[in-house]
Amino acid sequence: MDKIKYSILEKELYDRIKWFIYLRWIASVGLFLVITVSYYILKVDLIVIPLYIGNGFLLVYNTLFYFHYRKSINKWLDQSNTFANIQISLDLIMLTYLIYFSGDIENPFVFFYIFHMVIASILLTNRAAYLQATLAIFLLGGVFLLICLKIIPHHHVLGELSRELCTLNYPYFLIKFSVFIVTLYFTVYMSTTIANKLRERELDLEVANTKLEKQDKLKSEYVLTVSHDLKSSLSAIQSCLVVVLSDLVGAVSEKAREMITRAEQRSLSLIKFVEDLLNLSRIRASNNLEKQKVSLSELVYKTTEQLVPLIKNKNLNILTRGFNSNCYVYANNRELEGLFMNLLSNAVKYTPPEGEIGISCRKSKKEEYYQITVSDTGIGVPRSDLPHIFDDFYRGENARVFDKDGTGLGLSIVKHIINDMGCEIKAESQLNKGTKFIFNLPAQV
Repeated sequence: MDKIKYSILEKELYDRIKWFIYLRWIASVGLFLVITVSYYILKVDLIVIPLYIGNGFLLVYNTLFYFHYRKSINKWLDQSNTFANIQISLDLIMLTYLIYFSGDIENPFVFFYIFHMVIASILLTNRAAYLQATLAIFLLGGVFLLICLKIIPHHHVLGELSRELCTLNYPYFLIKFSVFIVTLYFTVYMSTTIANKLRERELDLEVANTKLEKQDKLKSEYVLTVSHDLKSSLSAIQSCLVVVLSDLVGAVSEKAREMITRAEQRSLSLIKFVEDLLNLSRIRASNNLEKQKVSLSELVYKTTEQLVPLIKNKNLNILTRGFNSNCYVYANNRELEGLFMNLLSNAVKYTPPEGEIGISCRKSKKEEYYQITVSDTGIGVPRSDLPHIFDDFYRGENARVFDKDGTGLGLSIVKHIINDMGCEIKAESQLNKGTKFIFNLPAQV
């Protein structure tokens, strides 16, 4: 459980640090616009040079943070915690600097400290979040105190009006600062409480999901063993029936031959079903299958060659586009062959005579993938069935009418193979017009 918790926190921290860095880009642009509009359009009496310098420094250190994040994306959690702490501490210092040069006590953006406390509570440990709140209190409190003691000047943002309204005295400072302290600590308390509860719930879900995955793997291993034994027995039965039908054990009457032929055909259907079940269970039970460089053009040629008798029998037209000698993918050869065999055999099975089957390949927008499309002019899939076609044992109503012997596992196997490669598949179909499957495969670099 500790390993799972560590993994969750690590991923969560990396994701949120990235979000925080992008948020700082937005804040920097917003700050530039606020300074420029306030000074040049609204004629607010700002000391713009220090503010622009501060914004420039914000851009510089955020750029450094960004490149450090990219380089250290695979570092340990402790380093990420330090990285997050440094970011928030620098942001608090920069916020104090900007607030001082833009009216300090008069500046309404003093409430941005609360915003930073919420971020600290999300990114950091409880202790670190409270320490960041304490740093903010010392920073802003130090500025207010130095102004009240007239050690540093106070910058009025509303000219003479703010000079008349501003009351820099100790009672005013103490009341306002006390409210500020209570607000910051209360914000950290509420934010950390909510964040901790969410993390605990996420951990519970992750643990439950891990247990389910282990149980599913055990189930797949059990089915794999049982299916293998079933296939052996069924193959032996089918072989015996073939021997009988071949008259090698003596002549068989016509009535007996008819019954044995039916039994032999049913045994073949059962063997196909068990083979599909074996393949599906093998994929689910296997982890990190060996992958290698596979030629797509050779694989498609090999697969279509195996289907030539069926293709010729139905006089189908096969069109291939985009496959050349340079099309290589990084995958498990056996899985990939099963993927194309299931898709193409389905296309052949459900396409009426004189129909057309298309297989195309092109580089996707992301150059590290090939986009493959397998299409046919077959019976299509009803709209109500389309969301379920990748489910185990699912067959559409029109598919059951067209072919009674299907197992309903072919597309489920296809989906699991593609998921195993970290890719996705989608299906488009029109009833009685055809179906199209589109998916990506990782290109061999």
